[in-house]
Amino acid sequence: MRARTVLATPETTWRLLARRDPTLGHIMICGHNPGLSQIASRFGPKLQPRELPTAGIATAYWRDAQWATVQPESADICELDDPESMADLWA
Repeated sequence: MRARTVLATPETTWRLLARRDPTLGHIMICGHNPGLSQIASRFGPKLQPRELPTAGIATAYWRDAQWATVQPESADICELDDPESMADLWA
């Protein structure tokens, strides 16, 4: 999956997620902008512009969701972290 997500569109990334093993509870996506910021902007019940900086992290949560049917906008929560906000973790 790695080679297909490097410069993937949000739609391509989402299609790949929908095909994951349904027993997986967590999935990590690594990639590049603008695609990752675009898909993170779709997480949650309303579109919200989100710009991920270099090394930024978007974490989305879905309760009782199945990968085959989950949609970005059905995320219950989306949180953003960037290297500056996490600096105290490395001190």
